[in-house]
Amino acid sequence: FVNMSGDKDNEFFSDGLSEEILNSLARIDGMQVVGRTSSFQFKDKNEDLRSIGEKLGVATILEGSVRRDGNRARITAQLVRTRDGIHLWSETYDRNLQDTLAVQLDIAEKVAGALNVLLDDKQRATMRKAGVANVDAFIAYQKGLKLYFDAHNKPEIGLLEGLHLANVEFDRATTLEPDFFEAHFAKADLYEHTLQADDRDQAERIAAQRAALETLQLAANNSKDEQQRLLTLAERQMLSDDWRGLSALIDSALKAPGCNNSNWMPVFAGAFGYGDAIEDFSKRAIACDPLNRINYSTRATVALANGQG
Repeated sequence: FVNMSGDKDNEFFSDGLSEEILNSLARIDGMQVVGRTSSFQFKDKNEDLRSIGEKLGVATILEGSVRRDGNRARITAQLVRTRDGIHLWSETYDRNLQDTLAVQLDIAEKVAGALNVLLDDKQRATMRKAGVANVDAFIAYQKGLKLYFDAHNKPEIGLLEGLHLANVEFDRATTLEPDFFEAHFAKADLYEHTLQADDRDQAERIAAQRAALETLQLAANNSKDEQQRLLTLAERQMLSDDWRGLSALIDSALKAPGCNNSNWMPVFAGAFGYGDAIEDFSKRAIACDPLNRINYSTRATVALANGQG
């Protein structure tokens, strides 16, 4: 969803809306939705829809625009078939910002209807539960993600320093929306990188381990998806001093249906001989997020660990 407002900062709002709609659609049974990392690669690019459809392996694309003015927003959305550019559905919404959750749920329902996917009350409840109700929370999360990606991709910033800045925004997001899984989960990356940093003393490592365990537990407690919850718990236990039952947890996480991504768990699990299970897990993750290079690097790291170099 393109930001059509004069204020560049409103891009965080349009990105947040895009991701929230994506999350709602991904909760619908029978709907396979390409992940954020892959779909956002075409943001602000005037590329042919057929080409985008081929690269993402999708039959339809949902796109739109957001024009925000103070506490009001005009949101347009359209569902387009990639093979011929035919519009399957479109609508314009003029709403207050706090009505954003209702708008994203309505868009998700209309898209499902246009694709002949039937929704029952249970599906609607699952979608509503997946949404972030507080607009300022998902704007803070988008600001945090920008800093998070800059920390990983811009060496001049410094990884840990950049992640500290990102966590300020993630903290703001979880203060406004305490059950915000994605913000809790992203925060843990700082602590896991700190544990791997050679220049940190033992006291800082111990503090980082404690923070990682607390943050990942919060994330798991607030997950709206069972596979996501299991992956988070497995990652958490690998960082703990108690590995009892870890093997069964890894096995359950890797075999759970779904195609959620995971920061560290597959890489760590590669050292425990889960090559075949991780290969299947990685294939599913790639199918849902085909242009996310982390999925490919994870797969390669695990293959090397299993002597398949």
